[in-house]
Amino acid sequence: MKAVIIAGGQGRRLLPHTKDKPKCLMTVHEKPILEYQFEALRHVGITDIAIVSGHCHDLLKTYTAQYNHPVTFIENTDFADTNNAYGIWLAKEFVADDPEGFLLINSDLVFPPEMLAFLIDSKEKDCIIIEKNTDPESDMVKIEMKGNDIIAMSKDIPPQKTSAEAVGPVKFSQEGGALFMEYLESFVKKNERNHWFFYKLGDFARDHFFAGIYNPGFVWAEIDTYEDLQLAHELINV
Repeated sequence: MKAVIIAGGQGRRLLPHTKDKPKCLMTVHEKPILEYQFEALRHVGITDIAIVSGHCHDLLKTYTAQYNHPVTFIENTDFADTNNAYGIWLAKEFVADDPEGFLLINSDLVFPPEMLAFLIDSKEKDCIIIEKNTDPESDMVKIEMKGNDIIAMSKDIPPQKTSAEAVGPVKFSQEGGALFMEYLESFVKKNERNHWFFYKLGDFARDHFFAGIYNPGFVWAEIDTYEDLQLAHELINV
């Protein structure tokens, strides 16, 4: 199985801290977010890793070389004018040949290695870790479900239809991943390159079974703002 880490964004909500640094190199307990993800991937035996880079691409390459992390870089040179769904599409050739499929990880997510093992061990072929939280004030992407099948993902789903929130990481089978890449390509061909991944995954799930796997209690943190970063220091134990 392969892994793709999406790390091309500019992290605007963390400015000025991300002016000259990719968000994934922000630290929690003096450890970069990216390092937590490498540790989790090593824990589950995944060594074939690609990083879709953009903002501060050269700095990210220098970091991985300095700490001997063997990765394949897929640079999105148009990162300032595109969104992460396009970045994922750029990795289509990297993931296409693995019969075990691939994991997709947003580079702003800190999680324990056991959470990744839990996702991989799930009986579902195509799935995402979700959280049972229906707080309408939450900034997370909301999920509408039918059973354990995702039928919509959006920040605009009303509370009465919200079953959970999207956390990640995401697991794709080889077949499911190929279909999703084809779906993303349909937008790229129309020069629509500014779509957000979670929204497109929700649209894709309307026609293709995609499971939500409830987090059984692992502690995680998504870091979009400086307040998120401060909270991560409280939540995450090294």
